[in-house]
Amino acid sequence: MMAALLGTSACVPAAEDTAPRGAVGFSLTPSEATGGVSFATRDGYTVTIERLVVRLDVNASEGGSNDTFLLSLASPTVIYATAVPEGSSRVSLYYTGRYGGGLDGPADDGAARDILVGATAKESERFSKPPDVGSRFDESSSLEPRPTVLLLLRAERGLKVVRINATFSASGGAFRDPRRALAVRRNELTTVPLSVRAEALFSVGTEPVFESFAVADRNDDGVLDATELLTGRPSAAERRDPGFEFPVAEDGSLVDLLTARLQERLFRL
Repeated sequence: MMAALLGTSACVPAAEDTAPRGAVGFSLTPSEATGGVSFATRDGYTVTIERLVVRLDVNASEGGSNDTFLLSLASPTVIYATAVPEGSSRVSLYYTGRYGGGLDGPADDGAARDILVGATAKESERFSKPPDVGSRFDESSSLEPRPTVLLLLRAERGLKVVRINATFSASGGAFRDPRRALAVRRNELTTVPLSVRAEALFSVGTEPVFESFAVADRNDDGVLDATELLTGRPSAAERRDPGFEFPVAEDGSLVDLLTARLQERLFRL
């Protein structure tokens, strides 16, 4: 079990101080759907995830670097925390937002410090602006949230086409397993292998379903805008999906549903 969990090891640069340190993180393998291959839903839609970009922190429980990755999930990749003390450490993934200026003027939102992995400079620019959907900026505050997720999607059923091209903020954990610790070895990288399943963002249990998103396109223009994503409502089956640790609230929106799925479904051992 432990041998399988440790995954791969590779050489990493030695730490500058004298304490023995290594790196821990995740090796991410996308499903075909995450890589852009269309998939069929139970309700007759053909869905294509054209782009899924997320801003993530890799957190080691025993300390280490605090790098933030802005990465496209379409290709296999490895992300990790460095300078972790030798011994053992738990490792987690978190969606990490930045903050920009409010009443006090422009502020450093940290976008220039993101490590880009497959994400483009143009996409990075979108992450430096307020989210398209769900920004709840308090005008009494000097801080304004920045996005953690960019989703581009196309769904088709017959002549009906629905698109999503939006950034929004999904906070909280993306993957954590408090029961297991990784061995941290001097100047080596140890990774946990995770699968990335973007189709799970539009599934009840293991069955892909899209109708709730399609009917939210109230003006039938083929694009789900911010208002439609915030006012659209998941079905009872979607809200009470037994795969969720906590069900989506009865008055929850499609953004709330996507957030729950991003936190509990996107990354899997």
